[in-house]
Amino acid sequence: MYTLSEWQQICSKISKRKIVTSNVIDAFRKISVPGGELSKTLIIKHDVECRPDLALKCAQIEHDQGITATYYFHGFFNQTPEHVEIMQRIQSLGHEVGFHYDVLDLCDGDYIKANALFSKTLEDFRLNGINIYSICPHGNPLKVRCGWNSNKDFFKDVDIANSYPHLFDIVNGVNVFDNVDYYSDAGYALKSIGDIRDNDKPSDQIDVKVSLDEVLDKDSVSILSVHTHRLCESKMVLRFVKARFGILRFSARLLSKSKFIKKLLSPLYTLTKRF
Repeated sequence: MYTLSEWQQICSKISKRKIVTSNVIDAFRKISVPGGELSKTLIIKHDVECRPDLALKCAQIEHDQGITATYYFHGFFNQTPEHVEIMQRIQSLGHEVGFHYDVLDLCDGDYIKANALFSKTLEDFRLNGINIYSICPHGNPLKVRCGWNSNKDFFKDVDIANSYPHLFDIVNGVNVFDNVDYYSDAGYALKSIGDIRDNDKPSDQIDVKVSLDEVLDKDSVSILSVHTHRLCESKMVLRFVKARFGILRFSARLLSKSKFIKKLLSPLYTLTKRF
């Protein structure tokens, strides 16, 4: 989507224009108190699918410009000391580290197993000194599901959500923000997402391509979701990864038209986090 130098320029523009930014949990807490409200605020979140090293570079860029954001990490990063150190460093820069969960897919729709895995992963974060207050579901486009639409369904379960009262789900709970607009670079194009909470179901809502200036010019609360593993070092690398992504996505969609091949591809769904 952007190079690191372009993201630095974007952050500089945000800072110079004195646009109020916030991480997810601070924005939620602000509106949760009696009389609390948000005026024009840009809530920045990042999904860290892979390449935590790029997430750290992004976090330092934002910190240098006085910008705070939320970085959503998968639970498996807790198992690698170097990745744990990166999460700790990002947290020490004043950013929020959240949990990018896909437990329902990992447990093939078994809510009991998914809840146990979710709870264990939260404990892994805690033991590594990472305080989790907000969460974000991960989408797995190749996953074949029967009985659930996506990982969003996990925290839509009232009993499960009520058992974690200290957690805020930015996707399932997005409507707590009045007149909020949600923007994402998923698919290597910045789009306004028509219905982020339920876009895993058939809907009349459509996603519309927008420019970054349109996002920054908004007078309401906006959520900007940027995938840090796509922040490339150079334009040449960015062009290559975008082309590779386009070819892989086209091929996957074409092959998935066959139910048989789609089932064969389903076990490979975790590989999509690399792209």
